[in-house]
Parts: sequence; C-alpha cells; structure tokens
Amino acid sequence: MINFKKLQIRIQNLATIKYIIISTAILLFFVYLNSGRTGYLDMKFSYSPEKAYQIISDLGNLGRQSYISFLILDFGIIIFFGHYAVINNSLSFKKACNEK
Repeated sequence: MINFKKLQIRIQNLATIKYIIISTAILLFFVYLNSGRTGYLDMKFSYSPEKAYQIISDLGNLGRQSYISFLILDFGIIIFFGHYAVINNSLSFKKACNEK
C-alpha cells in the first residue's frame, strides 16, 4: 500500500525555492541559447505565421519528428503536475479538515 504521507513530504521537499531558481535558470539558459537561431516555436516570445512556417520548414523532417516528441513529453509533464496539484491539494484539504 502506498504511504501517502511520505509521498506528500517528498513531493513538498521538491517544491522548494532552490528548485524554482534552478528551473528558472535552465529556462533562461535555453532562451539565451535559442536567441538568434531558428529553434523551436516554444522558445520564441512572438512570431508571425510566416515565421512559424519558416521555422517548421527549417527544422526538416528529423527536426519535426523530434519537435513532436518534445511536445508529447511536454504535454506529459503538464499532465503529471496537474495530477500532482490535485492530489496534493486534496490531501492538504483533508488534513486541514481533520485537524481541530
């Protein structure tokens, strides 16, 4: 049986300011690496439809396949953290209601 209390504590330890700073630094690093390059559309702050078509055509066939894989992984991460938020909030709410 899953010990939800230990799981909740481990997940809360991951959500510290240290990990927020590290993930922000990684994001800014990738934005810096992508500046001035074709890159993925996700790494652009704005683009026109013509620029989007150019970027997708510049990626080539292999680049488009890897981009689709990237988007699937990105979507999976969103689903995972969405479920985490629901579970964490429901456990926290349950705990708050049981304590008097």
